[in-house]
Amino acid sequence: MMAWQYRLLALFAAFLLLFGCTAGQAKAAESPSPEKADANGTIGAPTVAHELTGSPMGDPLGGMYAKDPKITCSISFRDRLIYAGESLDVSFSVYSGEGSVDFSYECGSDSGKISSGGLVKLDKLCLFTQPGAQAIRIFADGEVCTEKPVEVRPSQPQNGSCSIDASSVTRDLQAYYYEMRIDFEGFAPTDELRWVCDYTTATRMLGGDEAAGMPRSETISCNYPEMPRKDYIEVYVGETLCGTISTR
Repeated sequence: MMAWQYRLLALFAAFLLLFGCTAGQAKAAESPSPEKADANGTIGAPTVAHELTGSPMGDPLGGMYAKDPKITCSISFRDRLIYAGESLDVSFSVYSGEGSVDFSYECGSDSGKISSGGLVKLDKLCLFTQPGAQAIRIFADGEVCTEKPVEVRPSQPQNGSCSIDASSVTRDLQAYYYEMRIDFEGFAPTDELRWVCDYTTATRMLGGDEAAGMPRSETISCNYPEMPRKDYIEVYVGETLCGTISTR
């Protein structure tokens, strides 16, 4: 009887041992394998680099050039009625990022070079001699970078004419001092030269007489104690607009 009990206990112990080993193997198969550490000792999935493209300067000037997003061009001027024979003060701004780009402009009867690259702002007083629909343009290496339309009306019916001499314009943006020469003809000695500096209007009689002759030009200026509030200085003889210049 004792021998039979010993055999039964031995079989039961062998069964428990066999069952324990099988369960351990199954659990080990279900456990994920340990992840490998990277070169920095960090465990986890490998990181993926995402490259960001685009100009680090953004679009500083507006008028993005379609063929090269690194090139920008912009044209700004005061919208107003323009008559044939009058001048318009126009600001050209260009930016080329890296590399050399030949920037040029076309504005009324005037054209010329702006720069060979970089960030440049150029102010020009453009004379429009012909009436009709026209365009002010900036070129980059000979191709249109941006343009703005302008409508030039036929000359105003009047006896006299006046204009701002573009070569005489002086801008001191530090001292807020502006000077220009006004050319005129066909007016009476009693006609008045008038220019507007912000909210102050200055006037000067043309003077002269038919016997001694009339002056053909006058130099005028605006001297501001602080940054001008208005963007432009307007100049008239009587009711005839001679032109405007930018204070910026």
